[in-house]
Amino acid sequence: MKKYSLIVLIFILLSSCNILEVQDKSNSIFNHHNPNIVDPNIDYPTIYYPLAETELNELQIEFDSLLGSEYDAFMDEYGLVGSYGLLNRGQSSIEDVNEAISIAKSAVTHFSKFTNVSDSSLIVVNKATNIGGYYLFTDWVVSFENQIYDGYEVLNTRIMVLITDEIIQVRENYYTDIFVPTENRISVEDAQNLIIGSEIEYYDFVGLDTLVVKENMFYVNGATERSKVKILPRDLGDSVEMRVCWRVPIFAFGGIYPDWYVFVDILSGEVVTSEVLFIG
Repeated sequence: MKKYSLIVLIFILLSSCNILEVQDKSNSIFNHHNPNIVDPNIDYPTIYYPLAETELNELQIEFDSLLGSEYDAFMDEYGLVGSYGLLNRGQSSIEDVNEAISIAKSAVTHFSKFTNVSDSSLIVVNKATNIGGYYLFTDWVVSFENQIYDGYEVLNTRIMVLITDEIIQVRENYYTDIFVPTENRISVEDAQNLIIGSEIEYYDFVGLDTLVVKENMFYVNGATERSKVKILPRDLGDSVEMRVCWRVPIFAFGGIYPDWYVFVDILSGEVVTSEVLFIG
């Protein structure tokens, strides 16, 4: 039980760190490099909206027909396999990891219309294990890598399958029809310049602190990461928008692993969000 209190504390700390205050300078820097801003004639960013009730009800009938007694999954308001719903741990008599992976891939494609995965060769295993929960469970947990769309990683799309002798549980989905801009993109140098001088407020074990981003924080000798273009799904409550961003690592404390990611929209230059990667 002691482990739970630590997990709660870590969750609170992580939740408190994702605050990015950007000085009022991004527009002038961005305009200097790209006076066109975002072309209003292009459909960017791609936005997914919840389906109408009638359509959802029709899809739910089709979705339920796939469940039977073998599968457990939930359809969300977008008509896709959702990430919510508790995973029920249990026992599995499967001993071969390859058999577990095969079952997991089949489960994902079984719900192909709702996971957006029809070809199992397109999903890459991240981890497959049947050890967990202090060895109280022998079920298999198979997680897959994030989706790759047009060569770019789509963050937070890691599909998970839990396999017991009683039922196979599926969570999460991939996306389709994402518009990825190829023209008028800001450079990585522009993205970094937009961040310089920005303030990140965060909580550590001492209390509230503030980091001012400096030019020398974008790279250190032996750094494990450099800035890359990523597709970032953003849940806005009433929709999900797909932002194509420079994910800029911030090395604030001298280590070779980044302490933050800062996401800068590849067209508008907007600092979209930040993600903390350390425990204070």
